[in-house]
Amino acid sequence: MPTPSIFGCAKQHVVRHIPFFLVQLPELMIVIVCRNKFSGEIKHLKHKIGFPSLDVLDIASTQFLGKLSTDFFIVTQLRSLKISENKLEGNLPASLDKCKRLEVLNFGNNLIHDKFSFRLEKLPSLKVLILRGNIFLCNITRFDSESGFPKLRILNIASNFSGGLSIEFLQSLKAMEIVTNREKAKLNYIGEHYYLDSETILNKGDERVYWNVLTILTSFDLSSISFEGK
Repeated sequence: MPTPSIFGCAKQHVVRHIPFFLVQLPELMIVIVCRNKFSGEIKHLKHKIGFPSLDVLDIASTQFLGKLSTDFFIVTQLRSLKISENKLEGNLPASLDKCKRLEVLNFGNNLIHDKFSFRLEKLPSLKVLILRGNIFLCNITRFDSESGFPKLRILNIASNFSGGLSIEFLQSLKAMEIVTNREKAKLNYIGEHYYLDSETILNKGDERVYWNVLTILTSFDLSSISFEGK
């Protein structure tokens, strides 16, 4: 397998606009610019032929603000998207349901104001979904017991939702219930050999950073939310 092309400037305290020329680099597979001080909005990432090979995009904690465009950007081969700890508003981009390879989606701690996106339940490879610290107002009752969230094992909607949560929805998260002996024996991690995903997960009341996330790890965080009903 060829060596992936990587652009990384994490934790460099860069103060400028995001380098949009990266969109046109055909071999670029990983972009990590987290924990910097980029300014302005990121709607310019909407580029239908941009990032033709991008696998990982980490722009967390970069002080981006404003609303995301409906299409945001269409990168159908994207596997990991981390855009948490910014000041992004509006709805989740509709184009996310086209990212069929997406395994990790982290929009935590923004200002997203939306209903729960049931389009995401159709993503066949999604294993990690972090939506904590936003504003989602709806009843989580729709579900697809046959194909909804087929591989989801980490779901965090803490400090976020207001509305109802049905027991049927919880029962539909079958990947959290069943871990086969074959999966336990493999001990695989989320990611590829050139980039393994990390996540911060609440464990018995304490936040813990998992620098490598096992595919069999399960977590469902419902803390500090205002659900109604029984």
